[in-house]
Amino acid sequence: MTTDAWDSFLAEAEKDDRLGKHKAMVRTITADKWEAKNGYPEQPYKKIAFVLTTASNADIDMAYVNPPDEPPSKEELATWTKGKKMGVANAVSMRRQLIQFYGKSVDDLREGDVVGVKVEARKSKKDGNKYPRIVAFVPLGECGETAASSDAIPF
Repeated sequence: MTTDAWDSFLAEAEKDDRLGKHKAMVRTITADKWEAKNGYPEQPYKKIAFVLTTASNADIDMAYVNPPDEPPSKEELATWTKGKKMGVANAVSMRRQLIQFYGKSVDDLREGDVVGVKVEARKSKKDGNKYPRIVAFVPLGECGETAASSDAIPF
C-alpha cells in the first residue's frame, strides 16, 4: 500500500470532533421509562439532550437512571448483571461529578445550563458500531472555548 496526498485528508475526514472534553448546553430534559425485561421491572430515566457548543454545535443525548438510594448488599449484587453494575457505578460517578463541579444534581439541571462533559466512542451492542457517549462531567475549565468551524455536509 502506498501513501499519497489523500491520506492526510482521509485521516482528517475520519476525525469525530464530538469526542473529547466539551462545553455542553442542556437543550431539553424529558422523563421516560424503559419497559420491563430480563427480569428487571420497568425503570424510569431522564433523557437529557445536550448541544456540544465546542464541537460544531453537535447534538448528543444522555440517558440517566438514578442509582439506588443505598449501595446493594453482597447478596443483591450477586444477582445483578455486569451491565447493571456498570450502569449504577456510572450513575453514581456522574452524580458525584455534577455535585463536585457544579453544586447540583441531575434533578437540578435546567434547559440552558452549561456543563463540561467528556465524550468517548462506545461500541453498540446492537450493531457493533461506535457512537459518541457522554461518560463523565468535567470542570468547564478543562473544555475548549470555541466550536471548530465546519463546512462539512452532514450525512
